[in-house]
Amino acid sequence: MTEVTHGRMWRIAGPIVLSNATVPLLGAVDTGVVGQLGQAAPIGAVGLGAVILATLYWVFGFLRMGTSGLAAQAQGAGDGAERAAVLMRALIVGLAAGLGLIVLQVALVAGAFTLAPASAEVEALTRQYLAIRIWGAPATIALYAVTGWLVGVDRHLNNNLRLGIGYNFTDFSDDLTQLDFTHEGWFLNFVGTY
Repeated sequence: MTEVTHGRMWRIAGPIVLSNATVPLLGAVDTGVVGQLGQAAPIGAVGLGAVILATLYWVFGFLRMGTSGLAAQAQGAGDGAERAAVLMRALIVGLAAGLGLIVLQVALVAGAFTLAPASAEVEALTRQYLAIRIWGAPATIALYAVTGWLVGVDRHLNNNLRLGIGYNFTDFSDDLTQLDFTHEGWFLNFVGTY
């Protein structure tokens, strides 16, 4: 049995903490991009849409925790077939839940606006935003299953942080505050996934 130390726990928990912190970043980036338009309604729509999606996705947090427990039991028992079956079942549940959100999106958005009403313009723009972002629901919720499974089997958790360097041959900048498209050159990229 592997000894449990603070260092080992941080090697497992560190990438999880970082990945959980990055979940709301997509909404923040969307807000930053839309903020360049200089209008309040689109910013409100993206902010409200990001909150609605984060709330809907977090309902499926049980998938991460439940999968990690079942995967750890299979790992501890040395049952490779059950370990794989736990992942497949969790992925099926995650994909089905995501597809369910897509199918039920009209009712879910209506319910969200009942709880958090906004102006007609903001609600209309939020509906447009959510109609696009909801298509990522199956992958997002399935990722909860994968994350839980990886924690349960304790595999290669250190390899989930990447540092990249490269050269941008185009004029596009990832600095969303500079829209002059004159940014050819070297870049440094930090990505954390879990």
